[in-house]
Amino acid sequence: MKAATKQDFKIAALAWLTVAAMFGFMGIMYWAGIDWEKWLGFTFLTATVFGVVLYGYAESLKKTRCLLLFVTILVAHFASWGYYLRSISGFPAKLFFVAPFEGAAVVGVLVGVGGAPVFRYRAHDRRRHEADRDVKPP
Repeated sequence: MKAATKQDFKIAALAWLTVAAMFGFMGIMYWAGIDWEKWLGFTFLTATVFGVVLYGYAESLKKTRCLLLFVTILVAHFASWGYYLRSISGFPAKLFFVAPFEGAAVVGVLVGVGGAPVFRYRAHDRRRHEADRDVKPP
């Protein structure tokens, strides 16, 4: 097997294990009488916000300062939204309108305090788009 195929298989296996664990936790919460729809919505909100930031700034999170900031913001996200969601019934879908602003705030902290670059740069070994080939570099 090629190395890329093995890596793809590992990523797919991890994704399926994550989905199985999520359904397992949903079953346990349903059995315990906990409002699992609310916490499932919170899981999707957290995965949306922090997944997009993680995708965009994965290279920067190799730095210890950026990684610690990311984890600290994630813990603050859990604590604040968890405290808010405990007192209400059901998941308010309006929270997904807050997600872009929260993501922008996380990126702002990573760039401002963590020293992450503002933009991702293209790797040198990747091919350029056909439209970019005619452009002369500055």
